[in-house]
Amino acid sequence: MSKLVTCGMLALAACLTRSLPASCENLLQPGLYDISVHLDLPHINDTNTNKSERLCLTGAAEPAAFGIRVLSGNNPLAACPASNIQTVETTMTFDIICSGSNLSRGSAFCQLGGDYFLCRIDMKMGGKNMTMTEVQGGRRVGDCAAGQ
Repeated sequence: MSKLVTCGMLALAACLTRSLPASCENLLQPGLYDISVHLDLPHINDTNTNKSERLCLTGAAEPAAFGIRVLSGNNPLAACPASNIQTVETTMTFDIICSGSNLSRGSAFCQLGGDYFLCRIDMKMGGKNMTMTEVQGGRRVGDCAAGQ
């Protein structure tokens, strides 16, 4: 794992230990987020699957899980919608189910910290009998530009 991803995940984990009130309306503040992504493929070492993204997230869980989605490259789940979105205190879970004959699916578990998040998305690629996990850590870096 790259130093950027490792340091980012450690900093994110430290920030997420701050507890938010259960009644907090903004589980994730809207804005521009720097996101570190690591794809974990079972039984494959040193896959160099780390990357960074910058996304504008909405701040609303429904209907699109704040805009959190699969970010790993060449992944069919990136275009599939979030469903069954559940938020409880500072956590969010959702499912990702693609339509079609090779039904790909995923399930996400996210810890939300106001201006930080940490997600684990477990995925199963339809028709390929392949499983993988995408780990994301994001932190708010400002407001979204107009039109984002």
